[in-house]
Amino acid sequence: FDLLIDDKPIIFLSSKSKELLALLVHKNGKSLTMDEAICYLWPDLDLDKSKILYRDAVWKLRKILNQYSLDKLVTFNRALLFINKIIPCDYWNFLDNKKTSFNGQYLINYDWSIETQNYLCNFVNI
Repeated sequence: FDLLIDDKPIIFLSSKSKELLALLVHKNGKSLTMDEAICYLWPDLDLDKSKILYRDAVWKLRKILNQYSLDKLVTFNRALLFINKIIPCDYWNFLDNKKTSFNGQYLINYDWSIETQNYLCNFVNI
């Protein structure tokens, strides 16, 4: 997963802030609660530690998006986030039948993406 500006990947302040953005892309415009994000990103940590890590990831994501003038990409509400589909995305294009290319890999760095990868592979008969 990469977010590109002028064909160059943005360097995120943390891997979890990058994963949080990937999760928002995966949600395809649907809201993501803090509790859901914690379940995806820190499934094995206690709740208090997870909340601290979540807030840190949100802060770092917000900072990097502002740095690249992408502050409108994610709507940050208290304990609720969602992505605004204002940039091109190959996954969204695939879902909208605008692009039918799929190489059999979907967000392979993230355990929570496996079910969707399997679905997409079955969908295109890979």
